[in-house]
Amino acid sequence: MDAVKIEPIHRRHFEALEKQGVSEVVPAYRYLDNWLENSRAFAGVADEGVLGVGGLLEQNPGNFRLWVFRDPRLTRKYRLVVNRMIVAYLDTCGARRIEAVLQLGNVAGHRWVTKILGFTMAHIMRAFDEDGDAVLYERISDDEPRTVDQLPRVLN
Repeated sequence: MDAVKIEPIHRRHFEALEKQGVSEVVPAYRYLDNWLENSRAFAGVADEGVLGVGGLLEQNPGNFRLWVFRDPRLTRKYRLVVNRMIVAYLDTCGARRIEAVLQLGNVAGHRWVTKILGFTMAHIMRAFDEDGDAVLYERISDDEPRTVDQLPRVLN
């Protein structure tokens, strides 16, 4: 199996995911400039294409929102290495509180954030957006809070 490379995020990673058929990335373009400027964000890349993009966006000091878009076909192929990299980053990034929001019907996503990434359900958010209800998950660390400038820039 080819190696997965981690790269700092760039607009071309989103464009590649769109070309690979990841339609969920299209509405996210409205947030892209903010994410590129204010997130600690990365792209996982293999010879076949972009596996996914994701990062942590600081909402207020010490409180971050995890965001992820992925190519299901490629992340399935590389799931073990991708999951290990993400968990290792979340474990060592120093963010005191990390939140993740998933649409209520995203069963696989709910399983991933709880079973693999170690989040716990905080509450259901009724009428969250145009797609309906969503679930807020949280991952709390005992570390002291950090700001986005203090988070690691490189994912190893």
